[in-house]
Amino acid sequence: MRDSKICPVCNVEFTPKSNHTKYCSIHCLNKNRWQGIKNNPIKREKSLKAANLSNKNRREARWAILLEKHGNKCAHCENTFHKCVYALHHIEPGTKKEKRDQSSVIIHGGTDEEFSKLLDSTILLCANCHRLLHNNGKAYGRI
Repeated sequence: MRDSKICPVCNVEFTPKSNHTKYCSIHCLNKNRWQGIKNNPIKREKSLKAANLSNKNRREARWAILLEKHGNKCAHCENTFHKCVYALHHIEPGTKKEKRDQSSVIIHGGTDEEFSKLLDSTILLCANCHRLLHNNGKAYGRI
């Protein structure tokens, strides 16, 4: 007969099914896993992909990560909007060489590595500031 253990998440005493069991339930196991990755956007994204979420859910999760990283505000006017108003702008010209490098393609179905590069190579702009910037900054100085 196995000795009882204490679940490190909920502190409930339980009898494990094997000597390697650490948690009383799958819920506590998943809760513990989430605690370890919630502060790391890349690990969070890998976790979401591993959970085999649908493309819509992955897209929404990636947008949540982008908004969190960029502070949920426009990099130029610093106003906060609904997520549908934002556009990602590539910081370095020429980094968007092929259609595969477009932000929307990467957010919808890019690899984790491509998404990680996207996080580092873009800024978040509202649609208005993004259009003005691509108008060669004629309406106001370059961002």
